[in-house]
Amino acid sequence: MSEPGDYPWAVDDAYPTTLIALWPGDDPPMMTEVIAAFAAHVGEPVAIVDDGMPGDAAMIWNSVVAVPGVETELAIWAEAAQELDAGELDDPAAAACRWIVGLETMLDANEPLGHFAAIMRLLAGACAEIPAVLDVNCRRWYPRAALDTTFSTGDEPPAAVLWIGHVVEPAGEHRGNWIHTHGLHRCSLPELEMLDVPENLVPAAVQLLDTIAGRMLEVMIPPPGEPFAIGPDLDVTFRPSQEVAPDLLDDSHAGVRAVVCGAEVLQRIAAGDGAYFLSSHETTRLARRARAAWPTLTAIGLPAAGATDAAPAVRVLVKAGLGADGADGFQDEREHLWFAVRRFEADRAEAELLHEPVHVALTVGDVVWIEREVVSDWTVVTPTGRFGPAEAEAMARAVASLGASPEDAR
Repeated sequence: MSEPGDYPWAVDDAYPTTLIALWPGDDPPMMTEVIAAFAAHVGEPVAIVDDGMPGDAAMIWNSVVAVPGVETELAIWAEAAQELDAGELDDPAAAACRWIVGLETMLDANEPLGHFAAIMRLLAGACAEIPAVLDVNCRRWYPRAALDTTFSTGDEPPAAVLWIGHVVEPAGEHRGNWIHTHGLHRCSLPELEMLDVPENLVPAAVQLLDTIAGRMLEVMIPPPGEPFAIGPDLDVTFRPSQEVAPDLLDDSHAGVRAVVCGAEVLQRIAAGDGAYFLSSHETTRLARRARAAWPTLTAIGLPAAGATDAAPAVRVLVKAGLGADGADGFQDEREHLWFAVRRFEADRAEAELLHEPVHVALTVGDVVWIEREVVSDWTVVTPTGRFGPAEAEAMARAVASLGASPEDAR
């Protein structure tokens, strides 16, 4: 890692992570009650580091604690809840909460995702009746259902829980939308943004920033003006926000910020022309989910499997991590390629390569057998939308509603 003075995107002062948990009940939560709940969740005693530190006058109490399994000390406090804005949370239980428990800490710069997930599990697990938690850095609410699914102990959350993309409509001299992130500063990383994005390219811009942010957790982005590959033949560059759009900087958009430059890349993403280099974490997470949902995918029977000249009603695409020439098969030595499935056979699929590999000895149009164990993602395209492994059940219902079978499709 470069010294802060050598690296233009160094964040010298990372921001703390602040979380607000709505606390149910008529009586305010007591410090002993909250600490006992933390201890019961982790199964070990929680140490009080500082009791009654100076804080805001609105606080009922505050303390600093050390929780086993959490990398850093946690500042916790209780105070009266503020009234929720209309439509902020569509949950009567949340609206009825009169108290909050706040938590603030610095994330481990080397493992921010795991650290953040552990803290969210702590808050969610300490009291099963907590209706929602607000991630102040991202301005994102997690209702109870989202807490339980996103931060379940059986599945690591996506890295994108660490940040959020905001879309601001054109204003002043800017001709298009301003897309920018909140949350990366707490990971000791620069916030990302794109300027003057046309309305039709907003989804592609959000997707692009999410992809770059995920990779920044594992690799350093280059200095201003130098290319950064986000996929085969897909490069972007970065420029400091202070140079490009100083008029957009204010107290809530200060610090180190990198403008992503690559209008032509957005066009290709929007057109579906191009593949991303995902972070190793996201690749592993998606692969685990894709393989788990494989039986649901194969059960659709591959309707309209491209055996006619007409456009298929359903198109099934799989991404597979294939060993590069000369590689010995480790995850980071695999190239992940998209294929169009022709047919399934138990735990494998016969499929046609859709784009030119960089390191694998295949050519576009080659037909090969893809084993389930090397599948890293899949997508089913239907007239009603696209579905991935996370929407496997919805995908099965959408395909069934078409009333097609393999024989009908042929």
